[in-house]
Amino acid sequence: MFVNRASRVGAVIAAAGLSLASSAMADISDVVLRIEATNALGTATYEGYLRDGTLYPETGEYIWDLTAPVSMMSATGQTIATLSMGHVRCVDDPIVQLNFAVTAGSLMTTFTISSPTLSFASINQAQGRASAGVSVTDTDGNGATVAAVGQPTLYTSRYNGAVPGGSLFADLIPGPVVAGAFDTMTAQGSFPGGGAFAPVAGTVSDMSSRFRFSLSANDDAAGTSTYEIRPVPAPGALALLGLGGLIAGRRRRH
Repeated sequence: MFVNRASRVGAVIAAAGLSLASSAMADISDVVLRIEATNALGTATYEGYLRDGTLYPETGEYIWDLTAPVSMMSATGQTIATLSMGHVRCVDDPIVQLNFAVTAGSLMTTFTISSPTLSFASINQAQGRASAGVSVTDTDGNGATVAAVGQPTLYTSRYNGAVPGGSLFADLIPGPVVAGAFDTMTAQGSFPGGGAFAPVAGTVSDMSSRFRFSLSANDDAAGTSTYEIRPVPAPGALALLGLGGLIAGRRRRH
């Protein structure tokens, strides 16, 4: 189950005293969503906090949602961007999901959108998978573009250190993503793909992810991602899965 740095949520967990499906003890960073927006007018930052989300001990889930749109203002009062949607979901299996929707201000704007760092009991033989999607919408008739900035792709997932540190698991969506006048264009990627898992080198104890991109003036961008790490199933478990599929197949034939 989750062990949190925020005392109020930690007290809820302690009071619940539940044994969850995973034996790992998961810990979520206090900042569960951090968005930095920068253009020639300045920089604005928004942070969502652990204490404002909801813990579901019975399922090992933590969910945080933005409750209302946020105008992101610089220190001098300039509107840099708007955050219209934010969603974070952490599961102690462990899984980190990150969704967002933003609008650039009157100038091309660079966004850095970071997930929480989810820490857990070390996994010595791990495997993982990641998927992400991005959309861009033109709102003023001159086209819209989302392009990677400061990293090779629009989305990156890391382990054993918060992005931009740590070890690389997967970089997804090289971009740019370009939409025509009053149109929407989407792009997506996954690793290793097809719902499969890929080996993760070494021992793994935490995970995080980040979107980073430039967005054309006045236009909208949205993104969604899922990043999952798990222990490599024991050979016996794999055999049981195979047997279960065989039995199910026989039932369908009769």
